[in-house]
Amino acid sequence: ETVRPNLIDMNDEAFERYLTSRGWEWKKGIVPHSYHVLRAGDLPSDPDFRRGLFTVQGASSMLAAEALAPRNGSMLIDACAAPGGKASLLCELMQGTGRVYAYELHEHRVELIKNTAKRLRLYNMRPIQADATVLRADNVGLIDGVLLDAPCSGLGVMHNKPDIKYRLKETNLEEIAALQKRLLDTCCQYVKRGGAMVYSTCTILPEENGEQVDAFLERYPEFALDLEGRWVPEALRGDFVDGKLQLLPGKYPEIDGFFIAKLIRRG
Repeated sequence: ETVRPNLIDMNDEAFERYLTSRGWEWKKGIVPHSYHVLRAGDLPSDPDFRRGLFTVQGASSMLAAEALAPRNGSMLIDACAAPGGKASLLCELMQGTGRVYAYELHEHRVELIKNTAKRLRLYNMRPIQADATVLRADNVGLIDGVLLDAPCSGLGVMHNKPDIKYRLKETNLEEIAALQKRLLDTCCQYVKRGGAMVYSTCTILPEENGEQVDAFLERYPEFALDLEGRWVPEALRGDFVDGKLQLLPGKYPEIDGFFIAKLIRRG
């Protein structure tokens, strides 16, 4: 299992002491604040998990939030937020300051986000039932950063969801790519000048990843890829090409297949 500390309660050094005190076998992960624990039992039932001391979260998911690199006091949107792991990490990175609007389409999934925020005592999170393809005019041009972890084919996490190979069809891919385009077209309008939008998926298909980003940049020349990629861990720099990070499943034992690109609004 991959876990991370509640960064409002503990920094990495304190969390390492905590992991050792629990008697768990652990090692530090590639992604900042990620730790891989072995034979720790049913972590979601652990009393300290329930008290909000740590979160179980995939390293790739963590990295998508880390890429946004929010400053304290930032106004952020997590456009497809359930169950709330990435939104909560954004809240913690800002040390409880600012605001994270966590959008989710379905009411029962909004409840998951609310439960996450309550467990971690994150009072700067605002879970909202909202269709992220529908523009909310009150936030246009006012947001420092948007995280769009878009619905996708999921081919980067097929080892965890083997049913994907049986239910995914060519027509599904066309529908998914069209939805991703609508999400990008809507969410980019929230980003203020100098702000950023992180686009991520848990798949490996170019039409959902690099090609989707390239087509977006043609439609919106006021955005540009972050080519520097300070958010990319040193161990993953070889997978960061022309501002796009494509992680293939199986290449790194603790990291799922994932795609991340950070887009900066210049004008």
